Amino acid sequence: FDNANYLGNETNPYLLLVSSLDKNITSCDINSNCKFILSDAFSTRTKITSISIPGSVKEIGKNAFWGCESLENISIPSSVTSIGSGAFTECGKLSSIIIPGSVVTIGDMAFFQCKKLMFITLAEGIETKEDEFKVSVLVRNSGSKKGREERKNPRASA
Repeated sequence: FDNANYLGNETNPYLLLVSSLDKNITSCDINSNCKFILSDAFSTRTKITSISIPGSVKEIGKNAFWGCESLENISIPSSVTSIGSGAFTECGKLSSIIIPGSVVTIGDMAFFQCKKLMFITLAEGIETKEDEFKVSVLVRNSGSKKGREERKNPRASA
C-alpha cells in the first residue's frame, strides 16, 4: 500500500485512494480498508498492467484508470456500486470485464476506446446506455437468454 496516496481519518486512514505515488508503477494492491478510488487516481499510468481492487471499494471515480494503456486485467468486486464516467477510457489492452450486479451506475464512456475489450459481462438487471461501451465487441447480460444483450463493434481490434 506504500505506492499510493490515501486520505482518511483516525478510524480508517485508507478511506480514499487519491493517486499512485509513482507514474511508472506496474501493479497496485489497494488497501483492504479503501472505500473510494477517486477521480484520476491512476490516470495516465501507462505501465500498470494489473490492479487488485478489494471488496471494500464502493465507488470507482471519474477517469480513475483513464489512459492505463497497459492494463490487462481488472476485477470489479461486488461491493462496487458506481463506476464513474471515463473510468477505464483508453485502457487499450483490457480484453474482458465482468460488471457485478451491485453496480447501479456506469458513467458515460466508462470503457471508451478500450480497443481490445472483447467481452463485457453484465449481471442480470443492469441497464446500460450506448455510451458506456463505445468500443466493445460483445456485451452480455448474464441472466436468462430473454434478458441477454449482445452488441458488436467492428472497430474493435483483435
